[in-house]
Amino acid sequence: FIPVHVYTDVPFIPFRTLFENDIGFAVQVDELPALLRRLVGMTDAEFEKREATVRSYYQSHFSLHGVAQHMISLMLGLGHDLECEAMPHSIRDASKQSQAYGNEKFYVGDCV
Repeated sequence: FIPVHVYTDVPFIPFRTLFENDIGFAVQVDELPALLRRLVGMTDAEFEKREATVRSYYQSHFSLHGVAQHMISLMLGLGHDLECEAMPHSIRDASKQSQAYGNEKFYVGDCV
């Protein structure tokens, strides 16, 4: 099992660098044919290495406890592997939506 994340605007991957370098693949819809060609060309050893990496990170990054620990560390300013990704300026290709809170404008999905 190797995860593949297919997206249309911005990939939603909490541990993006780790994911893309060692675990799975993230591609836009139009890049899917190239990824399929890449997968067909991968050796069994390459698949096995990625699968072993997924297993090694399960408890620390993908279990409920592991994800919660990374979120707590992010909020406390401690070391973590989460990566903040600003949301696109549109939601499903619509104009950027905003909500007013008092005198401030908050854009849905702003990355702080």
